[in-house]
Amino acid sequence: MQKKLFFLLLLIIVAIFAFINFRLVNFNTTGTLRLTYDGKVLTLSSTFSSLSLKEGDKLTLTYNGKTESIEEGTLTINPSSRGRVILTLPKEVEDLSIITTSADVELFPLTINTISITSESGDISITEANTEKLNLSTISGDIFIGKASSSLLKLSSESGNIEFNEADSDESEITTTSGEVSGYITSTNKTSITSKSGNIRVECASPSLYQVNVDTDSGIIDIPSKYNGNEHILLLTTTSGNITLL
Repeated sequence: MQKKLFFLLLLIIVAIFAFINFRLVNFNTTGTLRLTYDGKVLTLSSTFSSLSLKEGDKLTLTYNGKTESIEEGTLTINPSSRGRVILTLPKEVEDLSIITTSADVELFPLTINTISITSESGDISITEANTEKLNLSTISGDIFIGKASSSLLKLSSESGNIEFNEADSDESEITTTSGEVSGYITSTNKTSITSKSGNIRVECASPSLYQVNVDTDSGIIDIPSKYNGNEHILLLTTTSGNITLL
């Protein structure tokens, strides 16, 4: 009995360790995977059924149980059936670029130089990211950020909503056409949020440090008097959407 409990506990610990330390990126769709790697920059173009990235010593690819190491170059997979791809991401990778059509992209805590994710109809969700440049773009998908620290933060979606729990950056550019924008700004020198018909609802950690400039054609504006500083700049623009600061 004690041996069974010991092995069960061991399996739970291994599973938790694997989840925390290795599972970084997942997205689901169908089709083709093209991977290009030059030793520092990793670019993924995919419409694949299931793709996962994890940290490791070197770049390897596992597809349906078969693993192979990948040196510099381009690899393309066109499977005849749906499958699961697992990529082991070496620490030498400085830049990560993901391009998808309908895939939902989920990024777990990751520190890297630049992250660029583009999706047409898929959602993008980031638990935590520390990076110099973070660029997320969708057409109809939603964007969610749990926590992001970046020198330059760019978020854009045409009809999808944009939500961020913590945003810390030198400069942030957030744009949407008809989607809603909501979030919490911990610290930023300059933040620009633009939405045509969608509402903007944000809160700043230190409102007395922000100079707020607002422009809307027909939207309702609600800005508390505590936003009366001049150290940081907050630009909020809509055509018909409402603007609310908390």
